[in-house]
Order: sequence, then C-alpha cells, then structure tokens
Amino acid sequence: MAPVLDLISPELPKDQPRAPKLTPVEKAQRAWDWLQQFVKDTGEFAGAHVLSMVRAHYPLVDLSRLERGYPKEVGPQEADDLRVGLLDLSSTVIGDINLCGTATPPD
Repeated sequence: MAPVLDLISPELPKDQPRAPKLTPVEKAQRAWDWLQQFVKDTGEFAGAHVLSMVRAHYPLVDLSRLERGYPKEVGPQEADDLRVGLLDLSSTVIGDINLCGTATPPD
C-alpha cells in the first residue's frame, strides 16, 4: 500500500483556475481595511470590558446616560483632563483583556 502523500499531487491540474494574484497596492488596501476593522473591534471590546466592570461594581448605575456623552458642564478641556488622569487605570483595566496574549492573568 502506497503512503497517502505519494497519492496526493501538490500541482493543480492545468484546467483548474487559480486565485488571481493581488498587486502590492491591492494587498496594502486589504491590510489597511483589516487594520481599521481590528481597531474598531478592539475599541468596542475594550469599551464593553470597562462598562461590564462598572456594571459589576455598581449594578444600579444607569449606563444608558453615557450615550449622551459628557454632561454639558464638562467642556472639551475638562474631558481631556479626565482622560489623561485615568490613563494609568485604563492601562491596568485594558491589560486584563490580554489582547496581544502577553499579559499575565489577574490574581
């Protein structure tokens, strides 16, 4: 009995259509589209992760209020200051997600 690999030919038959080769520009466009989708998906997942932690710690908080954005009393500079002030905590919380497979699991 012949080994299975001897029965399989890596060559395609002459009449079998091949996938068209992409130009470098087409490859770059596909990579750019993929990267944009990855960034969008990652942002949504990170946001959901943070909101789920808020829900777990404060189950009575009305999270639907967040859809309206910052309260009108908080201007653009104050909003930016709040974001900058929370970067360290954000890194810790988002690190729990382990998006790149490099983080250690939380204790």
